[in-house]
Amino acid sequence: MLTDDCADNPCALNATCTDLVNDFHCDCPPGFGGKRCHEKEDLCAHDPCVNGLCVDALYSQKCICEPGWTGPVCDVNIDECADRPCFNGATCKDQVDGFLCQCAPGFHGSVCQHMMDHCATSPCRNNATCVNQGAQYHCECPLGFEGTHCEHNINECDLLHKCSQEGTELCEDLINGFKCNCRQGYTGELCEIHIDQCASEPCMNNGTCIDGGAMFRCECPRGWKGTRCEEDDGSCALDPCHNDAHCVNLVADYFCVCPEGVNGKNCEIAPNRCIGEPCHNGGVCGDFGSRLECTCPKDYVGPGCQFELNACQEGACRNDGRCIVTEHGGYKCICEPGFTGRNCETNINDCSPSPCPLAATCIDQVNNYFCQCPFNMTGVNCDKAIDVDYDLHFYDALMTASAALSVPFKFDSNAFSISLWVKFDMPLSHGTVLTLYNSKEPNYPAKLSQLLHVSADNVHLNMFADETPLSLHFPSNQRLNDGHWNNLVITWKSDDGAYSLIWNAVRIYADVGYGTHKHLDINAWISLGDPISDTSTDSKFVGSVTRVNMWKRVIDFENEVPDIVQQCQQSQEIYDGLVLRFAGYNRMSGKVERIVRSTCGRERTDLRSTSTVHVDRCPSDVFVVTQQKEVNVTWQEPRFSSKYGIQNIERNLKPGQMFTWGEYLVVYVAKDNTSQADCVFKA
Repeated sequence: MLTDDCADNPCALNATCTDLVNDFHCDCPPGFGGKRCHEKEDLCAHDPCVNGLCVDALYSQKCICEPGWTGPVCDVNIDECADRPCFNGATCKDQVDGFLCQCAPGFHGSVCQHMMDHCATSPCRNNATCVNQGAQYHCECPLGFEGTHCEHNINECDLLHKCSQEGTELCEDLINGFKCNCRQGYTGELCEIHIDQCASEPCMNNGTCIDGGAMFRCECPRGWKGTRCEEDDGSCALDPCHNDAHCVNLVADYFCVCPEGVNGKNCEIAPNRCIGEPCHNGGVCGDFGSRLECTCPKDYVGPGCQFELNACQEGACRNDGRCIVTEHGGYKCICEPGFTGRNCETNINDCSPSPCPLAATCIDQVNNYFCQCPFNMTGVNCDKAIDVDYDLHFYDALMTASAALSVPFKFDSNAFSISLWVKFDMPLSHGTVLTLYNSKEPNYPAKLSQLLHVSADNVHLNMFADETPLSLHFPSNQRLNDGHWNNLVITWKSDDGAYSLIWNAVRIYADVGYGTHKHLDINAWISLGDPISDTSTDSKFVGSVTRVNMWKRVIDFENEVPDIVQQCQQSQEIYDGLVLRFAGYNRMSGKVERIVRSTCGRERTDLRSTSTVHVDRCPSDVFVVTQQKEVNVTWQEPRFSSKYGIQNIERNLKPGQMFTWGEYLVVYVAKDNTSQADCVFKA
């Protein structure tokens, strides 16, 4: 007998039961298995989702896709470029869960929505207007300029040719215009009008005027001469009157006013004035018509040689020689040491025989000599290199003290630079630091004239007799006498008379017009400290001086001066044009001491460590690579702070200014009322 094995509904989950012979089979729904569909299967066991998370939903599995993917098994990449998200002609590149816009030239931004601002760097010159055009820019030039960057001034003289060729000396190109510089005798905007030089009737006394274009010429009637026929031509020009007579011009004639005792048309008749031997003591009489003159023998003087000569009263002895009157009106000179000759006129040559080593040059002085070693050498045998690592310290506030060069040195140039380091021991004290003289004598200082003077208050220039002297005073925030080491540079050049005063690499004076086109040819002699001739009761210089150098050119403000200021004793010597190093100050007077190993530059580190001015921000070096010869360079300016408040910040260059190719040292100096700090970087 057959039985229905499905009668008892053995299959779970309403699965379809199929009756078999003494058995049954359950058709299980997806996700279930086993004899009775009672076992749950893991639908996600085989990782069906390619780029997503599989979720078992009992009877089925579902893929939750990662961002950027779609499809039943997350195997389809969503095209984010389908909506064209990129602007301004950019190319969209699809990525996973995103896209990348490859911008067209002249645009930037995540979707190329921003136009590049080519005008941000101000490429246009001469106040031109910069117009941004996406991939490029365009400069709208003001009138008178042309070129890609409006860098060229249009030469209207070449373009227009409007000036009269006949009447124009020179066409001067201006900005958006021109100026005709006329030849003499022409006027008008284009020099087209010929001036009638005779229109004003310049010839006097019936002279005939002849127009010569640039000038006029007068043809004078008889009896007149001069540019305008204004002078009587009475023949006095031929000097017809004799015996010191005075000639008076008449119309076509002359009249001689004769001295007493002389007569004749030309005062040619004169008495013999030497009759009667008017000259005594062997004097020779000379008859000059209107007067006589006696030429006296050497021991007599006076109109008639009647007085015996007192040679001592006449200053016969030279060079401070002492004069003694001898018998019969004679004299004798007792010479100062170093001089000889009847009148002490000869300086004894102390260099004979040669007292100096072979390498040195002997310089004869007064009762002395000086062995001058070759440049940059020193020592008894001139075999040692000059060592400039020392200070000259002056330490008497009441009495004068000085250290001067042993001998003057020849300086012949159209320009100079003087650099020195100075430190006043007491802030706000006074005194003279340096004096530059011109010596009349080349081998020793004598008959000195002061050319340049540096004191605590100012720098005084008096280099040319026909120029008004200059006094350059130090500002209150840039003192030389603040108690610290300070560098001072003074420059002058003849081309335009430009002069400058530079304090610690900060230019505090710069102007032109002093000694323009003049030349310095002097026997230069430098004295440090207060001059010996200073008899005033003012306080004297107490402090130190080092590294006094002089060049026969203007040293470079942007490169050479900052290096001097930064390094002091450690700075390399600038030999180009150098004529004087810090050596040879052997003429010492008063309380002066030579201290080996200078404190300049070495003390600056200690000063900064205790400075109340702090550098909060100092830019690193700025590099700009460009094919343009000139470019605007900018940087973030340094920031300083002080609990006393920053009083002043000086700089030698400013951000945004135009630079040419090269390397520049940028220096910022900040000061409060007690100290200072600096920030230095390269651009």
